[in-house]
Amino acid sequence: MVDAQRALLDELMGVERDVPLAARSGRGAAPRWDDAGVCGYALAGLCPHRLFKNTRSDIGFCRWNRHEDWVGWEDVAAQWAALDPREKARAGHEAALHALIDAMVRDLERKIERARDRLAAQAAAAKPPPKAEVDAIDTLRARAATLVARADAAAAAGDADAALDATKQADDLVADAAAAAAAAARRGHAPQVVCDISGVIMAANESEARVKELAEGKQYIGWAAVRAELARLRERGVPLGRGGPPPRDWGRRDEHRDRDWDRDRDRDRERRRSRSRSPRRRR
Repeated sequence: MVDAQRALLDELMGVERDVPLAARSGRGAAPRWDDAGVCGYALAGLCPHRLFKNTRSDIGFCRWNRHEDWVGWEDVAAQWAALDPREKARAGHEAALHALIDAMVRDLERKIERARDRLAAQAAAAKPPPKAEVDAIDTLRARAATLVARADAAAAAGDADAALDATKQADDLVADAAAAAAAAARRGHAPQVVCDISGVIMAANESEARVKELAEGKQYIGWAAVRAELARLRERGVPLGRGGPPPRDWGRRDEHRDRDWDRDRDRDRERRRSRSRSPRRRR
């Protein structure tokens, strides 16, 4: 909680809110890449904490508070780029990033595999959609295509009003077809697929606009960047550091793991209470 409040204050008031004016960046000593607060993940390639902020893949606040939007970032990034590879290895930032995103991707791959198994089971148990429903959706899409062709012809003839009217009608029909397809998907009729990059589940016959929206979303872009960075680190032979698994609040909670942690925490708490109540300690 304290780290979250500190990070929120850093975002609102700046990371140097408590530093005297004379000692702030640009007024005192030049910033260095190894200064306290400079994000080692961002120096090494990217900070996963910042990629998924306010998404379902959010992994919480970063333990460092100086990232690419910090006023002195260009200086520290240039210093890091100029470092000898052996000094970078001693710093351990690349190895720690490798460990973190490797664990994140492996966890996501397991979730994708479970989602595929679940969708396959649902598809095997689902009944095919009624022919009348399929025909109705196809009819809406065919009418929309006809109106689009009519709008193009009207625009070529210089009739802007007719083109605009036909385009509006086509958009309405496309929206109706998408809504009908989504309703069929919710009833288990339409097949669904899992995105190989982000793990997002969507209808197999999703509209192009919806597919484009997902591809431009924060989760897809973030996971694509994480996967690309992981491939780069592996190609360079960067070892897995001691970054460990992603934070426990990343993604869906692992109930068995959390139950073990809670049990150990309660056990330690009771042990401390027993020691504080012992007669020898009171004397």
